[in-house]
Amino acid sequence: MMNAIRFHTNGGPEVLVYEQVNRPEPAPGEVLVKTRATGVNFADILRRKGGVYPVPSVMPYLLGGEAVGIIEALGTGVDPAMLGERVLVFPGQGSYAEWVAAPVDRVYPLPMGLPDSTALALFVQGLTASLILKRHLRIAKGESVLVQAAAGGVGLIAVQLARLYGAGTVIGCVSTPEKADLVRSLGADAAVNYTAEGWDEDVRNIMAGRGIDAVLDSAGGEVSRKSFGLLATFGRVAVFGQTGNERWSLDTQALCPPCASVSGFWLKPHLADRGTIVSEFHALAELVVQQRLRIKLGGVFRLSDAAAAHRALESRETSGKLVLVPDALADQAVTPTGGRNKV
Repeated sequence: MMNAIRFHTNGGPEVLVYEQVNRPEPAPGEVLVKTRATGVNFADILRRKGGVYPVPSVMPYLLGGEAVGIIEALGTGVDPAMLGERVLVFPGQGSYAEWVAAPVDRVYPLPMGLPDSTALALFVQGLTASLILKRHLRIAKGESVLVQAAAGGVGLIAVQLARLYGAGTVIGCVSTPEKADLVRSLGADAAVNYTAEGWDEDVRNIMAGRGIDAVLDSAGGEVSRKSFGLLATFGRVAVFGQTGNERWSLDTQALCPPCASVSGFWLKPHLADRGTIVSEFHALAELVVQQRLRIKLGGVFRLSDAAAAHRALESRETSGKLVLVPDALADQAVTPTGGRNKV
């Protein structure tokens, strides 16, 4: 048996239950990882709440899409040399637990010296930001970028990468003056409070009447509608989440006059291109080592306190990546000790 976080019905953070469940056994082609840290994502909140998540959550649902840990058991057909490695696994479900099983094609070796929490942020939030900017928005040198939820896990990285990738003007959407200061300190030219009336006019003023070339959209509702209205000719929007309760709908005819485009992003389909994922992940890690990319940790919580982590993220109290650590490890630093690094 092992401890894990599940929900048996949709609702608020109080529906998260810390309980004992059967420990998974690695199937053929899988590894069993003893969890050191697991990431908390807004997708977890949407699944827990129900209603707006695009795919169903079968009850009881064991949350969590990614974890860092040590490989402690192997299914048949797995290279014995993998035993004992410290890795990141992306099973897609089930990482809010002391143990997690994952197929070997969802197991990623970690660079030496990369802390567990940093690895979690780089893989999910970092890859999301980099793939959106490069593949979906196709940022060109000198273009303008608007980042919604710019003080969130994806947003803080996207602001920095947009600048590194050559963007001319980077504007972050935030909800407090403190978050605005943080976003500007990481390279944004300006920050606007998108909870205030007229924030879109503030953007127009910053841009001196020019439109926005690219938008990273994660808000939904009126914020997304106003963001679309800010687009320049040939502008692009990449939708990668929904932090609000209201969906955004669009009359496709509105795309035609500005020759605009809207795309959706989901990390999972990109994982099929393993070579690109590994290369991009290690490129991000190198930026961290070179101190050209800063990773902000929003907080570390005990696994049993997952509800508190959800409340903090949902209430926008935090900035940066939130991490859960098994209770037995909670008093230890979340650093890459133990296990063997392959690279």
